[in-house]
Amino acid sequence: MGITRLSIENFKGVGTRQIIDIAKLTLLFGPNSAGKSTILHALNYLNDIVCHQDPGSDSTRLGEDAMDLGGFRQFVHKHELHRVVSLGLDMKLEEFDLYETRANRTYRLQREMSSPEIRGVRKLIDISLFTRNISLISYDFKIAWSDVSEQPYVQQVTFGFEGKKFATIKSSSDGRRTNIEYLDLLHPALKSYDDADGSENWGHWALAAFSQRHLQGGSNVLIGLENASQAILNWREPMEISDVWDEDADDSRGPLEVTALLECLIRGSLEALAEELGGLQYLGPLRGLPERNYRPNPRHAANWATGLGAWDILYRDRALLNNVNHWLSESRLNCGYQVESTDMLEIGLDSQFMGWLNATSLDANRIEIQRALAEMLKRRHLVLRDVARNVQVQPNDVGIGISQMMPVVVGALANEVRIFSIEQPEIHIHPRLQVQLGDLFIQAAKELDKLFLIETHSEHLILRLLKRIREASDAESIMSTNFSADDIRVLYVECIDGETRISPLRISESGRFIDRWPDGFFEERYAEQD
Repeated sequence: MGITRLSIENFKGVGTRQIIDIAKLTLLFGPNSAGKSTILHALNYLNDIVCHQDPGSDSTRLGEDAMDLGGFRQFVHKHELHRVVSLGLDMKLEEFDLYETRANRTYRLQREMSSPEIRGVRKLIDISLFTRNISLISYDFKIAWSDVSEQPYVQQVTFGFEGKKFATIKSSSDGRRTNIEYLDLLHPALKSYDDADGSENWGHWALAAFSQRHLQGGSNVLIGLENASQAILNWREPMEISDVWDEDADDSRGPLEVTALLECLIRGSLEALAEELGGLQYLGPLRGLPERNYRPNPRHAANWATGLGAWDILYRDRALLNNVNHWLSESRLNCGYQVESTDMLEIGLDSQFMGWLNATSLDANRIEIQRALAEMLKRRHLVLRDVARNVQVQPNDVGIGISQMMPVVVGALANEVRIFSIEQPEIHIHPRLQVQLGDLFIQAAKELDKLFLIETHSEHLILRLLKRIREASDAESIMSTNFSADDIRVLYVECIDGETRISPLRISESGRFIDRWPDGFFEERYAEQD
């Protein structure tokens, strides 16, 4: 799967709807305080909404203390509570099929528990005949302020397939009513399935299963959802559709099979997006240093926002540690350090073992000492090795640039991080390393199938990416990065008349900017040469 587009409206500095096309590498440039971080914050907020059904967080779960949104009153545009925040996503499914979600498993279980009459009428409907035609899902989430509960709620969620709207769920501000209010069962994506005799389109049959008083003309409907207090459903639980069925319908399959279809297409779509956003991690602009002899707490989630999550993952994953060291080595980033995992024994100062060690001779207690060593608790620690001096040092003992760069490298290579949003990966590192980070991002995006959203001011980083595009387009070049202009989006973010505006800067296949940088951005070098 992969997110291909993000839209933002009435969120922080963005008032008028802004649409952002997203590539494997999406770079955000612009002046300070123009609103570049808004895009990263919007994704974090969507993670809270979709994965946790929580639109009211002051600080997002991924951003923790490094990203304080301040609650709806602060992040709604101009702090005007009557405005509705709108966040939209387009996601390509590629090889993923909604048929594989837990929603379809729910249908199979419900059918097995149904009456013999229903089970005997007809074999299970093959939902994959619908879902296999869906390769692009569009989502639009609207978050509003409720004067009744004095908190934000998800007012509306709209789903679309292949660029055409399929369903809309709306919720009342008091949380008492949540309904499907638009449903297109004649959607082109559903036209591959005909009824048993091949004479009736399944969509018409499905519509006939609803009582007429719940159909309001065209695709406008009023179908209640009993277990939802707001328009964002808990995709972990089955949908509970209210009694909207036609009691005079000839076919008793209607409620079960229509519900199964809606489960896969609505609940399954949310599950697919939650899985995608579950691979999102955010790295803030100031990364913390692990304490001396730092050991992660295995019961707590890794804190990526401060960068400590990188050390937590390295602590657990030796294969990743080897891969990180490959990139830290002389042939890649050449930063002068390697990461080592060291096992240490914990010995109490007042323990019997210390008494043995302080004895004049160890021979008398040799057997007991060997047994105690075998049983002694080992603690694993991560240290850095200064390659030039061949000594072990703590992360606190090296230049700040290494500690700031380490989470960037680890996140780019870690399997569990599929979408990596980073603020200023270049902070505190010198130009040569900034250039080399470009190659790291290219390899991770192309070979590890990752998506990067990078807020940056680094001219060195973008120059390396443009160079790799030129090399890939040159038939005589010995480089084979397979990196093209389609793999990168460069967005310029600026504040105009008090609102954030996001403009794409096009890149040619030969690795040159087609559009000029606004306001002379990056022209300082030419000014300094005069």
